[in-house]
Amino acid sequence: MHGTTHDQEKAVQELARSLYHQAAEHKPSIFESQDWLGKMIEWSLNDESLRVALFRFVDVLPSLDSAAEIGRHLGEYFAKVDHAFGGLVFLAQALHAGWLFAPLVKQNVTRLARRFIADEEPEILKSVLQGLRTEPAAFTLDVVGEATVSDKEALAMQRRYLDLLQTLTSMTKGWASVPQIDQSVEGNLPRVNLSVKISSLYPRFDPLDPDTEKVVRERLRPLFREAARLQAALTVDMEQSAFKDLTLAIFRDLLEESEFRS
Repeated sequence: MHGTTHDQEKAVQELARSLYHQAAEHKPSIFESQDWLGKMIEWSLNDESLRVALFRFVDVLPSLDSAAEIGRHLGEYFAKVDHAFGGLVFLAQALHAGWLFAPLVKQNVTRLARRFIADEEPEILKSVLQGLRTEPAAFTLDVVGEATVSDKEALAMQRRYLDLLQTLTSMTKGWASVPQIDQSVEGNLPRVNLSVKISSLYPRFDPLDPDTEKVVRERLRPLFREAARLQAALTVDMEQSAFKDLTLAIFRDLLEESEFRS
């Protein structure tokens, strides 16, 4: 009996040594910053409002270089919606404090965003749109994450819309005609249809702000002009009921200008 107990003790010690050496060679994933960060963000994305905030944050992410900048924007975008876990608010604080590096955050946030949205890389986007066309199905491309918090971001958003109009027109130009989606009783239909959230063109978009209508109209006009030149369609997103009257006023005023009446 004593021998059996001794053998068991020896076996337990050998197993303990083996486990110790294996643990020393590989830290649990919770201690690996990249894996931990990814899991923390994923825990925070069990809510639709959080995913929408993520899409908006991804839009401005390429223009942010420092951890402090990323932390500030992260706090602005997620402070009101990160109620499920608090992970992203904590992440913003960690960035401000310098605990995490900007490239690490960019990598993880972008990786997660790709689970929900199509890549804007021309070849990938072209493949997605061609897949729709074989169904056949037309498209309205909705740029995800259009919220802006500064005039710099708003002008960058305007540039993004213009670039997309040109990119989409170029990639669809050689497509063979599909009468079901390319024609109507009134004639040919635009192959390119881009959805625009006009609130993204002005960070202080507000029906009570006296400058909103003037500024947005000036920034929307080049998009109308480019769409007309390329024979593309623009869909003005109503966004929310509070913006309805202002959105319609801006839209109608532009259409009444001489260059857009026809």
